[in-house]
Amino acid sequence: MGTKGVALLAMQSGMAPALWPGGVPQVKRSLCASLAYRLSLVAAGRVDGMVTLRDAWKWDIAAGVLIAARAGAVVTERMGAPIRFKADHAQAAGVVAAAPGLHGALMGGLVPPVEQPAPGGWFA
Repeated sequence: MGTKGVALLAMQSGMAPALWPGGVPQVKRSLCASLAYRLSLVAAGRVDGMVTLRDAWKWDIAAGVLIAARAGAVVTERMGAPIRFKADHAQAAGVVAAAPGLHGALMGGLVPPVEQPAPGGWFA
């Protein structure tokens, strides 16, 4: 499945050309503020997918992730890892949610974020 013409909830900054090596997907982009609501819209089939590349507090997305996943959507962090709620980190590294075919197409187009050295440099 391609991304042409799909309805995607995403911030304008998440659609920056630098993040999409093959060109910004030709989607119908819109936005609503609540991540949990965006996830619920994906679950209900009102939109095809949602992307946020910013870190998200897990308590803000937990219900939406469950609802979308139970409805059949694939929901991951921006690098494709599952969102783990029983982890040491209180934030998820972005959220990508969509039907399986679309999720794969979105993930295939994203540029991974550049790893930054820890304070003190790479060898600290």
